[in-house]
Amino acid sequence: MYNEQLKSRETAEKELNEEDLLLQTALLTQGIKELEKQIAELENDFPFNIANKIRDEDWIQEKQDSLRKEIEDLQQYLKEKQADYEIIKDTYGSA
Repeated sequence: MYNEQLKSRETAEKELNEEDLLLQTALLTQGIKELEKQIAELENDFPFNIANKIRDEDWIQEKQDSLRKEIEDLQQYLKEKQADYEIIKDTYGSA
């Protein structure tokens, strides 16, 4: 079946005149340009925009340290709010 399709396509291509071939070439060229544009746009989006950074061990370590610090800060904030809650609960009683 594939061979038949291939032969049918080859025959159809041979029957195309020069104008049709030029039109197909123009359409394919435009399609390639559009795909190249889409690829360029994708390369500007996450995670492709940090492709070089994720190969940098120092950058990775810096990000991990930053996230650990943020987690510690949030844990400390949570403890403070829990302490505030306990004070309010002890002062006014639990509902």
